[in-house]
Amino acid sequence: MDPMSRWIAGQTTSGEGSFVGFKTLNPKESQEERLRQAFYPAYFKWSQRNGNTPLKHTNFTENLLSAFPGAAKIRKTSGLYIKGIVLQKKVFDIDYQRGSAILLEEREENEK
Repeated sequence: MDPMSRWIAGQTTSGEGSFVGFKTLNPKESQEERLRQAFYPAYFKWSQRNGNTPLKHTNFTENLLSAFPGAAKIRKTSGLYIKGIVLQKKVFDIDYQRGSAILLEEREENEK
């Protein structure tokens, strides 16, 4: 199984939807806003932690869509939204992640 397929199987599930997001998150946004733009940042950090070269943003989005045939790509003013896919809740559980793609940045800021 290729790395992208492993990430999809272990980190995503069917659901309402989420924004794709960018490689890094804006620390000035609220946690809720950051979590809504989680797909690519979570994938990018997961790839780094696992010693894989992450796909480019466009290739990532197309691979993600092909893994969920019922998913739909929607352009919104706030970014690219994918309806029908969400990250699994465990992705945001600090005990599960210990170096989470999303929460690590927040913890580092809180420790300053």
